[in-house]
Amino acid sequence: MKKLFFIIACIALYSCKKDNSTSSSSGNNSNNGTNSVSTIYICGGTNSNGDQAKCWVNGTDNLLSNNSSEAKSCFISDNNIFYSGNDFYNNSCVAAYWKNGSVFHLPPSQMPDGCSKGDGLFVENNNVYVTQTSPLGSGYWMNNQFINLSNCQSANAI
Repeated sequence: MKKLFFIIACIALYSCKKDNSTSSSSGNNSNNGTNSVSTIYICGGTNSNGDQAKCWVNGTDNLLSNNSSEAKSCFISDNNIFYSGNDFYNNSCVAAYWKNGSVFHLPPSQMPDGCSKGDGLFVENNNVYVTQTSPLGSGYWMNNQFINLSNCQSANAI
């Protein structure tokens, strides 16, 4: 009887171990058992007071511009948060990017449709690249200098 109790106690002791893994609501363990916290950045806009560029950081919304505007892309570089899009400035729609909430208006792209809109965004070695798509021609800015891409109607990402 003592041997049986000892065997049952050993089985119970070794079969009960702490499970350190976490699982999502779908039952999949996407982080391989490690707990990590990520910061989620989303960009877009709201139309509560006209179209206004906004970003959401972990679900909390932040207004980027009080003007008629739109945010299209975001990028993180060296702890700086960049967003690209367009902003109504000096009575016209201009491409812009925001760095940590401060707006930088890009020079006109000379596109015949009259509205410059920043689409894709990339930052490397302090160089800021913003793409523009227009039905009449597309290109990109590199550090505020616009480069037209010949025979290109769509430059959405960089």
